[in-house]
Amino acid sequence: MAPADCDAASRRDSKGRQIGAGGEHTFDSTVHTGRPICHSSIWAGQRWHSSHMEREPFIQTVSGRRVNPFALGASDIDIDDIAHALANQCRFGGHCRPFYSVAQHSCIVADLVAAKGGDATAELWALLHDAPEAYLSDLPHPLKHFSEFGRLYREAEDRLQRAVSEHFGLPSQPPAVLLEADRALLAAEREALMADTWEWPELEGVEPADVAIDPWAPEKAAAEFRRRYQELRRAGT
Repeated sequence: MAPADCDAASRRDSKGRQIGAGGEHTFDSTVHTGRPICHSSIWAGQRWHSSHMEREPFIQTVSGRRVNPFALGASDIDIDDIAHALANQCRFGGHCRPFYSVAQHSCIVADLVAAKGGDATAELWALLHDAPEAYLSDLPHPLKHFSEFGRLYREAEDRLQRAVSEHFGLPSQPPAVLLEADRALLAAEREALMADTWEWPELEGVEPADVAIDPWAPEKAAAEFRRRYQELRRAGT
């Protein structure tokens, strides 16, 4: 962008929003950097437009990485991205009474696997069993397993889980104890967090895990997730 255009992009309307040369509102980067930056992209309606960025399904993670969740490589994966994203996602599509994060769910599943005699590798697999949701977002179980949309989601999820396993040096298949722990916790979460209005078929015959569920704030959930990860890495996984 030429200097004159930069000056034009710095003009502001009555609400303090930046105005581009053509009257468009531009993104104000001063809130992030403390100084104005000229952008070739402008906000117009509901999407960013740029002549320099291809229109593909890339997302920006909290670390600043630009990744395509449908073609994620092991080198694209970062534990802090995973911890942050899962800590800010609510289980059950947001329909539980308090906020309860996927990160906290993952921490408790890892603890249950350890309590059932799982080794450090099994515990790390449990901690990361929902890591693909950091890039795809959480999808409630019935939608994931009983819809055409869910079938497509699971295909992408499986590819992501393989990349996660490769990145963290985990076996390609989850430990046998994981499914049991995950399902038992689901039953306990349903009792603690959801209104008891109808029976969930996937929980038929499942004994709820004997665990108290006290929902954590996202900051604590992310910190607990990272702490468990670091401890397991120190244990040699």
